[in-house]
Amino acid sequence: MLKVEISSGAVSTRVLNVGREGNGDFEWGYMPADQPDWLSAHRSLDPEEGDIDTLALTFDATALSAGDYMTMLKVFGLSLVRDSPQDIPIMLTVRPPETP
Repeated sequence: MLKVEISSGAVSTRVLNVGREGNGDFEWGYMPADQPDWLSAHRSLDPEEGDIDTLALTFDATALSAGDYMTMLKVFGLSLVRDSPQDIPIMLTVRPPETP
């Protein structure tokens, strides 16, 4: 499970590494289970050579009240993608806005 905690009104990005085993094409994709407004996912535009690629997850709590929010992200690919397909539970905890 990926757990992220941010304040209400904040935006934060986390990076997931997607690895492979063996040689050959490194083709993979992702799909959020329910497309929540508070989560966006973006693959690296310039993937590096090697056995690891990245997926940036941006958490946007600008329109969220304090509380817990859950979704699922599926990462899938060819047989070379380690443990494919992989369902990743994601929990966003939004804290009340910080007071000065």
